[in-house]
Amino acid sequence: MAPYNAYTVFFGWHLQELGASRWWIGFGWTIAALSEMIVFSMGTMWLKRFNPQQLIVLAGVIFTFRWIGYSQIQDYRVILMLQFTQCLSFALFYLAGVEYLNSLLPAYVQGSAQSAFNAVSFGISAIVGTIGAGWLIRVGEVQLMYRVSALLTVIGIILVLLLLKSDKILNT
Repeated sequence: MAPYNAYTVFFGWHLQELGASRWWIGFGWTIAALSEMIVFSMGTMWLKRFNPQQLIVLAGVIFTFRWIGYSQIQDYRVILMLQFTQCLSFALFYLAGVEYLNSLLPAYVQGSAQSAFNAVSFGISAIVGTIGAGWLIRVGEVQLMYRVSALLTVIGIILVLLLLKSDKILNT
């Protein structure tokens, strides 16, 4: 989640650097938030069709292409179109992450586990992601931040795939 947290902090600044007004930046966040409703409203369907680990991998692949797109595209209007991928990256990851966590634990500790999941995802990860992204932008540029985010996401995908292979979950 460190790359995602870096994105949430620097996305508006990035668009502003590309010439977007505050209105367009707000519109970009609106697109992202509304697109999430698609996945969250159809979450049960996704979870019946795929296991959470497969959805986490899919979300990671989409995140990777999203970060690469943000690093390459220099027109904020095109970047705003990429905001629609929020539903298949962040929302899908979050839905699958919570479901996977719930599948590992008994019901009486799931609430506490979800609190810990959020603390790590949006607390510790936000600190690490924001500090790291700030440094990358300072020594390079925002495009470097997105390239490193893509690389970190690919590493995460590989780790999940190794977990899937070791647990033989892909065959279910």
